[in-house]
Amino acid sequence: MFLSRLQIKKNFFSGSVLILSLWMVALLSTIVITLGYGIRQKVSLVVRLEEKRRLSCLIDAGIRKAIDFLKKQECVGYIGLNDKLINNPLDFKDMDFGQDRVSFANSVWDDVEKDFINCYGLIDESRKLNINTTTLPTLKRFFILLGLDELKADEIASSVIDWRDTDDLLSSPNSAEDTYYRFLESAYEAKDSNFEILEELLLVRGMDRDIFFKAKDYLTVYGNGRVNINTTSRIVLLALGLSEDLVDKIITFRAGKDGALGTADDNVFKNIEEIIPRLSKNFELNSIEIEQMNSVAERYLTVDSDFFTIKATAQPKGTERKLTVTAVVDKSGKILRWEES
Repeated sequence: MFLSRLQIKKNFFSGSVLILSLWMVALLSTIVITLGYGIRQKVSLVVRLEEKRRLSCLIDAGIRKAIDFLKKQECVGYIGLNDKLINNPLDFKDMDFGQDRVSFANSVWDDVEKDFINCYGLIDESRKLNINTTTLPTLKRFFILLGLDELKADEIASSVIDWRDTDDLLSSPNSAEDTYYRFLESAYEAKDSNFEILEELLLVRGMDRDIFFKAKDYLTVYGNGRVNINTTSRIVLLALGLSEDLVDKIITFRAGKDGALGTADDNVFKNIEEIIPRLSKNFELNSIEIEQMNSVAERYLTVDSDFFTIKATAQPKGTERKLTVTAVVDKSGKILRWEES
């Protein structure tokens, strides 16, 4: 009986040691796995941070190269869609940097093909409507062209005017001044000054993210308000008050013999005075169209630009990861805005 009890104790002790050993092994395994996971996470974070640092350096170099290219261009007084600054795949499509590449691709609506195309180069800010100078009728036409009804278009257009002007008078019964914004849940006041960035539009009465997304590529805060007839879009020309027939003639003329925009044979207006004579050589212009063209050209048009957007994207080859920087520069190469995404 005594031996049996000793054996039982011995077996119990051995079993306890075994269980304790297994428990310790399990605990140590858990600790090792946890530490290993943490180390892998830290290593992955370090790799990602290093990758971002490398891509940031590449983008910075790419944008500096684009600025140098801009500064070296001969100033001829006019810019078209076929200009080396605007569409130049040779210099701006894919810069190869071993394991990475940098591209300056811009998705642009082609008014001839009726579809988006990729252009490689800088974006002419003068192809857009300047929300700091554009008139109420032009803004209202623009938002109607985006698909808004007349009441909504008037609400946003007049609110844009009242956001930037210095008085507290309403431009329209549908508009908004301080008294409207003060009663919002997150109260604020109208700026009573120029827009500094396009995103300020989201503070304006009637504007939402869907409308902003449709409008943003046609609008700018840079320049003197004149629109480059050589690079602007059909929708902007219509918003300025030109008829559909006249706008179609301008677009067709710009496309040249091959009927494609942004190619070598594009026609480019070299000054405002030659717009009507050159159009008249290719199309029959009636008196109303000539009057329209003269009026709009005198007040709103130019053939050149002083501000450009540079959009550079760096991406490791074979991955979906990428880093994009959008910079706005003037013709001298001075950087006015730098946004990373």
